[in-house]
Amino acid sequence: MERFNPRFGLVGLVCSLAFMGVSLPATAGEPAAVAFVVAAGRTMGEPFGDTTRFEAARGGLVDVLEDVATMRTASVGIWLYGHRLAWQSGDAPMIDDNADYLAQSRGFAAISGLLPGDDIEQVRAVSAFDGAALAMLRPLLDVVKPFGEAPLPAAVRGAEAGVGAGVSPRKGIILITDGAVSARMARRSASFEDALSACDRHGVPVHVVLVGDGASPVERHALEELARLSEGSLQSCESPLAVRRAIPAALLRVLGNDRDDTSSTPAVDGRSRTRGGITAVKLSDGAPLAEAGGSAPRLPAPNTTTRITGVVLHGAKPVPRAKVAIEGAEPERVTTDRDGRFVFEKVPEGLHELVVEGIARNKIREVRKRLVLASPLPAKRTVEVQLP
Repeated sequence: MERFNPRFGLVGLVCSLAFMGVSLPATAGEPAAVAFVVAAGRTMGEPFGDTTRFEAARGGLVDVLEDVATMRTASVGIWLYGHRLAWQSGDAPMIDDNADYLAQSRGFAAISGLLPGDDIEQVRAVSAFDGAALAMLRPLLDVVKPFGEAPLPAAVRGAEAGVGAGVSPRKGIILITDGAVSARMARRSASFEDALSACDRHGVPVHVVLVGDGASPVERHALEELARLSEGSLQSCESPLAVRRAIPAALLRVLGNDRDDTSSTPAVDGRSRTRGGITAVKLSDGAPLAEAGGSAPRLPAPNTTTRITGVVLHGAKPVPRAKVAIEGAEPERVTTDRDGRFVFEKVPEGLHELVVEGIARNKIREVRKRLVLASPLPAKRTVEVQLP
């Protein structure tokens, strides 16, 4: 199972985004609104590293939802497509259904009258997201499996209707897909132009996380144009680990998206666009984010830090002399005292990974814990770390 390297994991992501001019924004006022649109069509079941495209997408989504539940700075909506209905093989046009998912969700009545090409579900409306919301969502995500068609443009159009009309100036769609598009015999089909027109109405950028290299040249070009013309971004992911980095990177862009519609310039097709354009990023193992084109949004961020205090435990017992590290903190490494306590005086805002190594019951044990610090930062924050 892959896990984050402390140098190139979430800490490396934040450092790389800072290099590109992207920083976590202040979160005062209306929280950001983000719609996650996740492909679950048949092609998402293709092998991808040591897993499948969909498993990588689901794992990355759950990771970032845990962060959002901690931050409570974003309203979240979730759309799935291609996960409930599929055409059976054979000459006669017969429809198969994903009974396991339907039994766990809204039931068979929810698919009445639908064709596989119309299989788009708003799993969760855009609303405040916390730990309780995540606990309710997990069992449903666990039974999703790659199944049917891929009505990608219609799914984006539907998500825009859910996120676009909100009052927050920071909003966006994060599209997690392998790029496949198919909607045979759909009753409510849509094109990429339809999706872009919908996003135009309320200025909603689309940030594409492209899983694998299965998209055809035509499909990839359409996604690039959707991202570019909506003032979004596109990240190509070559591995499951790259997917787990790309999704939080897309979230950071949504959190930093406060578009100024008064400063627009004409685009190549005559549309009026704000400054910027597609930021196409290629992610691979062992390398930080690298900008491949376009210009990233540059947002001022307050130069603030917070004081992190904590305790390392094994069960109910404190663990003395444990080594604790947060890259980018001052200092970066500390050792716990006799009561298992530690202090980092200055930790900047962003996504961080806290790495703890200690000895408990005569065995060296290690644990990694993610910290999300979004401004305005508290003066201090306390964490508890349990060694396994």
